[in-house]
Amino acid sequence: MLIGFDGTDGKHFILVLKYKYANGYQYLIYDPWDGVCDYVSQYNLEAGSMAPVNSSWRITVDYYYPTND
Repeated sequence: MLIGFDGTDGKHFILVLKYKYANGYQYLIYDPWDGVCDYVSQYNLEAGSMAPVNSSWRITVDYYYPTND
């Protein structure tokens, strides 16, 4: 997934390892920048947050590659 940092021209790739459905979609995200891996809710991503992986930046989701499974 390619994310942008709101208010900047910065872009960054993160890896979505898997997902589960528990009160909405939850994505297991690995951020290679900090080496942090945790589940992030779809709600947080849509709201511009990667918490709990990283809550320092407001983000935009610029690109993701959906699968058919």
